[in-house]
Amino acid sequence: MKKSNLWYWIACILFLYGCSSSNENVQNTARGTLISQMEKGSYPKDQIKQAFSFLSASAAQSITPLYDIKLYKVLYYTTDANGKAVQASGLVAVPQNVTKALPLVSFHHGTVLRKTDVPSQLGTGFQIGLAFGTEGYIVAMPDFLGLGESPVLHPYMHAKTEATACVDMLRATQALCKQLNISWNNQLFLMGYSQGGHVTLAVHKEIEDKHRTEFNITASAPMAAPTDLSGLQMDSLIAGRPYVAPSYLPYVMFTLNPIYKMYPDLSAVLNPPYNTTLQPYFTVDMPFSTSQLESILPPSKIPTDIMKADELQKIRNNRATHSTTLALKDNDVYDWKPSAPLKFYHCDADRHVFYANAVKAKQSFEKNGSAKIDIINPLQGGNHETCLIPSIIAAKDWFATLKK
Repeated sequence: MKKSNLWYWIACILFLYGCSSSNENVQNTARGTLISQMEKGSYPKDQIKQAFSFLSASAAQSITPLYDIKLYKVLYYTTDANGKAVQASGLVAVPQNVTKALPLVSFHHGTVLRKTDVPSQLGTGFQIGLAFGTEGYIVAMPDFLGLGESPVLHPYMHAKTEATACVDMLRATQALCKQLNISWNNQLFLMGYSQGGHVTLAVHKEIEDKHRTEFNITASAPMAAPTDLSGLQMDSLIAGRPYVAPSYLPYVMFTLNPIYKMYPDLSAVLNPPYNTTLQPYFTVDMPFSTSQLESILPPSKIPTDIMKADELQKIRNNRATHSTTLALKDNDVYDWKPSAPLKFYHCDADRHVFYANAVKAKQSFEKNGSAKIDIINPLQGGNHETCLIPSIIAAKDWFATLKK
């Protein structure tokens, strides 16, 4: 055995990581094909509750630990924005010593920039898998296209690839469960926070439009979801006022421009030094965090201070028909008709993603013929950060009333 391989296996043992049990030379690139899996750790049920006590007392109290959990990183095939087969990754939480078929939760994490800050790397959101898993759910946690071990640029807020990557993650999760002799009871719950809320709506629509014979959504819980990118969210980015998250603008510009060709030369519409300093943050490798990106943006926190004044004026003068508006409009997720039960979870003092996003989507869904849809405010006066845990707890409580 080569020395490098020896150290690899030693590392697997020391860190309780299982190694891939699938052939890495998988030839089938069909959507949802499971390429490989790797065990990422075991969590006894008592430790799961204890771990959540560090978040908050309410978080720990909300968990009823029934099962130990094993986590598995999966690699699978999905498609990019052009329909080409590409690898994606995610994490699956699997309850242990279960004697019955279990429901499946698809959890969609919030905005991250650094490629490794994802569930499969035990980053953003993986704890949600533990919380739901220990109560008897299989939990699929996609990293999203271009994040984790996906060799492309992450198309931020691109509804089409959000949907396809997550649907294909569900298929890969089914394949993993079959290998592990874990049965699914055909219930499917969707949930996600912030960008993950946008993803939840994109996945919900995709399933009801194209995959009803394959998946039946039991309930859907978009949380702090930016439903109206081309309207409410765009307003905050081009208003010329300070905004709590100015990094959203370059993130959208640099990752959607390759798809929509909003600008022939993106650097030509940016003020110095941003015409050169921003590009390294948006590469296939994506090595920098959101906070690192924020640190190089204008101290004014006005998003459009990175743009040349004449280019900004073109957007404002031609708002309805400008290429930026049209690109964002293609990714709005409020103008359709959900059939499965859906509740929005959104705090009234959210300044990242305005509460009005939930109101607009609710009104649109009901106008289009959906049954009455509730907006739950789980924390009066809560902001984007403080609303996360109360939203997760409230959605979990709702799912529990529907779970078989």
